[in-house]
Amino acid sequence: NVEGVATDIFRENSRNLTGRFYTLSIRPVAVIKNCLPVPLFFSSRGKEHFNTLWPGEIGCLEDIRHGQSLIRLKICGWRNTDLECDKIFEEGMKELEYWTFTSSDVETNSGYRLDLGIQKECSKGTTVLSIFAPFWFVNKTKRTLYFKGHDGNYEVAHYPEEEKVPMMFSYITKSFFGKKKISLRVDASHWSDPFTIDTIGDTGRIVCKMDSKRGSLRR
Repeated sequence: NVEGVATDIFRENSRNLTGRFYTLSIRPVAVIKNCLPVPLFFSSRGKEHFNTLWPGEIGCLEDIRHGQSLIRLKICGWRNTDLECDKIFEEGMKELEYWTFTSSDVETNSGYRLDLGIQKECSKGTTVLSIFAPFWFVNKTKRTLYFKGHDGNYEVAHYPEEEKVPMMFSYITKSFFGKKKISLRVDASHWSDPFTIDTIGDTGRIVCKMDSKRGSLRR
C-alpha cells in the first residue's frame, strides 16, 4: 500500500516553482491488534512460523490479499488447551463479527470453543483488525465460579488460582447487539437467575441458592 504526494519547490537560485519533491508513504495492507489479556500468535499466507503479539501490540499481516490469504490465529495454554482459528481475509468482511476459536488438542478432546470479536477499521488505506473478548471476568471470591449464557449452551468455570488472569467470556446470541444475560453458580450452589452483563456501571446483588442455605455475591 503506497501513497505518493508531490510538492512543488523552488530550484536553487530561482524564483520559479520548477522543482518537485516527492513523499512516498508505504503502509501495510492489513494489521492485527491484540486487545486480549493474553498473548496472541498469528501467521498469514500459509506460513508455518507464528509471530507473537503481546496484549496491546499491533502486528503486520505480510503479503496478504483479499479472498486469497489465510489468517491463522492461536491462543496457547488457555485453560490447559490451545485454541486455533483459521480465516480467509475477505474483502467484504463486516465491520464487527465473531471468529470462533476451537481446541486443537486431539488427545484431550476437550471440545472447548471461544467466540472472539473482530472489529475492522480502515486507517489511511490500512485495514486494522482488532481482536477482543466481549467480557472479562475476574474472580476475587476465593471460590470456584461457573458462568453460562442464558441459552444454556455455553458454560465455563473460573477457579480461584486463576485470579491474576481475567477469564475471557462470550457467547453468540441471535442479535450481536442484543442484551447479554448469564447465570452464575458458586461451587455446588444452584444457578442464579439470569442477569445482564453489558450495562456499563451496573451494580447489584446476585443470589445463588443452596440446598440448606443460600449465598449471595455482589457484582
